[in-house]
Amino acid sequence: MPDNKLFDDLLTETMDRMTHCYQHIPTHFWAGRNAFNHRFDNLRQMADRSTNARLKPRQAEQEISNELMSTKRTALYLGVPWCIQSCSFCDLAYSRSPRAEEKREYIEVILRELDIYNELGLNKVPASSLYFGGGTPSILDNELLASLVDGTLQRSSLADNAVITLEASPATLTDSKLKLLSSRVNRISLGVQSTNTELRQREGRILPREKLLDRVAATLDNFELVNTDVLYGMPGQSLESVFQTLADLVSLNVPSITFYRNELFPGTKSYRLAQQEPWPAIEEHAARQMYFLGKTYLESCGYSENPLGWFVKNKQSNAISSWENMIENWSTVVPYFGLGMGAFSTASAHWMQNSESLDSWMQSIRGGRLPLAGGTLFNEQERFMVKFMRYIRVFSRVKREFLLTQSGSNRFAVELLIESWKQMGLAVDEAEWVVFTPAGDSLIHWLIDDLAQAFVDGKIRSAKNILAVNI
Repeated sequence: MPDNKLFDDLLTETMDRMTHCYQHIPTHFWAGRNAFNHRFDNLRQMADRSTNARLKPRQAEQEISNELMSTKRTALYLGVPWCIQSCSFCDLAYSRSPRAEEKREYIEVILRELDIYNELGLNKVPASSLYFGGGTPSILDNELLASLVDGTLQRSSLADNAVITLEASPATLTDSKLKLLSSRVNRISLGVQSTNTELRQREGRILPREKLLDRVAATLDNFELVNTDVLYGMPGQSLESVFQTLADLVSLNVPSITFYRNELFPGTKSYRLAQQEPWPAIEEHAARQMYFLGKTYLESCGYSENPLGWFVKNKQSNAISSWENMIENWSTVVPYFGLGMGAFSTASAHWMQNSESLDSWMQSIRGGRLPLAGGTLFNEQERFMVKFMRYIRVFSRVKREFLLTQSGSNRFAVELLIESWKQMGLAVDEAEWVVFTPAGDSLIHWLIDDLAQAFVDGKIRSAKNILAVNI
């Protein structure tokens, strides 16, 4: 249980901080903002809303080739779509119990997909980030895990300072896998979500608290750079359990913690439960209490946050190095290529997704084609939004003139939008910059989504629309 005095003091500070941050936000701002429509991936939301013609496969390949000829670096993702057990909140895992031969076949095909990308020029451009995600790559046995990582490294051109991350479940990241990976990757990201045993069991997580923390400690013994994912806003989760989870990780001196808002996706257990028995943190204002509690506590323990909800320990250089690598990729919109079933790729001018059908994905690659199921070529206004959303997530500011001249919208309407942010205490003017306040940073995904939807839907046309929606 958490230290009662420490928790009570923290809760008081949290509520005071939140009240101060949101004092100018009208009550109706929160209406309709909840876990059903909160999305960390604003770019995908914008692509889904886009009315532009979809890219055909050959057009997509030409677009990829053009992107590779114009960029100085890339980011690369390879996804393994399986988990031992499906978590109630996740819509990504394909199967809980794949056959050994199916996993072997998958690794062979995803490496062939990488070969196809290399034929388009991918290996001629150094990658500053290489990420093995899922699903859970650590579900693979030692031989297949080595085949995936080694096969990728052999086929890839990496920058000297490349961050190579493997996402893992503490339940399947054995000591032998830690040893195997220690000479191949330089960062491990663990899906912790919560250390509360009862909550973990309800959400489909395998290990109880004590065994979970043992595996986190073992990972820290083998890697200097370890990240842990933590979710807030889950069903049955209290402010106390959020605090206890973060306190557990801080006590182990975890250098990097990503603190994410739980999102509800159709088809998941959590989504169905939320429709039948909604819990308070589904609503955004209640979820913000959990966010501010975590932020206040982690900052008191020496962690710093960027607007993405990524907290790094100030004095641990490896965590800072990884964070700076991300900043460089995001602020300059480095093209991101996703390989594997259902993986998506993004760049300043497009968004693409692989087939979510395993058979279709494999069939395309075996035929020598990229397994793209869909793609969107962004128009000028959407390209502006890509730059805008990437930049403000990293730097919490944007040049006023950039907003006014590059958005492709009515200048007067954009001025009113900026004014609405200022009136709600979400942004302030600093010389030539519009700078987001702590309140704006905490709601950055909503502000991005509001602006993207307004631009794509054509609603940012007049002062009347801006004032009606935002004031």
